[in-house]
Amino acid sequence: MGTFNGSGLTVPELTSTTGPLTIYFQSDGSVPYAGFELIVTCVSNTCPAPSSITVSNIGNTSATVSWVPSGNETSWIVEHKASTATNWTTATATTTSYQLTGLTGLTTYDVRVKADCGSETSSYRTTSFTTPNCDAADACAYTFVLGDGYGDGWNDGYLTVEQNGVIVATLEALDHDLDDTQTYDSLMVSLCDGIPTNLVWHEGDYDDEISVTLIGPDGTQLFTISDLSMLTSYTIYTFTTDCGSGPGPEPCATPTGLHTTAVQNESIAIAWDANANVNSWNIQYRPQNGTWSSATSNTNSYTITGLTGHT
Repeated sequence: MGTFNGSGLTVPELTSTTGPLTIYFQSDGSVPYAGFELIVTCVSNTCPAPSSITVSNIGNTSATVSWVPSGNETSWIVEHKASTATNWTTATATTTSYQLTGLTGLTTYDVRVKADCGSETSSYRTTSFTTPNCDAADACAYTFVLGDGYGDGWNDGYLTVEQNGVIVATLEALDHDLDDTQTYDSLMVSLCDGIPTNLVWHEGDYDDEISVTLIGPDGTQLFTISDLSMLTSYTIYTFTTDCGSGPGPEPCATPTGLHTTAVQNESIAIAWDANANVNSWNIQYRPQNGTWSSATSNTNSYTITGLTGHT
């Protein structure tokens, strides 16, 4: 609650009506008399603030605020504003919930509620929430396949997904501890339908190891790029989202169960577990600490040829 020097302190409204109230005394030694005298007078709060304020049904233009009364009041004052704004918008509610309208997508709002007891009002209860870019019914899932040829992550590089100039997602590949069998991450991002969208690269170290593939809601590959070290523009792809009429695809999961089936002097056969809805795989191989070679397979097996013995 703070500190106080002197006499006659009014303690602000407590958030709990049960449990002990602990008060600490400390002297600076300037008055050479021992002892303190404490007189506590409890005053009933005739207009307590509401409790358990929550925000639900959050859309890009509306949200519902709810609370639990702490007294017998039947009227409340509800105020909200963008967190960066100064002025509050005020309304009166006669039930324990109120719908906020006229909101803006991708904006953090503060909302506060106080009881109106007629002759007085309570203190405020406050919370915050952030609106999405669009309602869930107006969005669909795009899949981003993030590649890293060395398996140690993107080394401070990252990709932002921007709709109408607003960043809606920040993506980067994970560090797989140089595990050559795990060099891709697949992430799904919900994007609003019919919105101009940019993919913007933010450079890090070893950008030549980076690859990005974008797959649309219908499973079609829309864009792919590798070696981001020689970019002339950091906006690597621009498109307008199209959710169509069907649901988005299942995530393009990383293959599992990679193993060898036959090892020869100049070739090696490999295989892996096929994931549902996947009909093509990108394969990379190299001598230890050498340069990567790439191949594509339409089945969950592949034979690498042209190898050098004892390598």
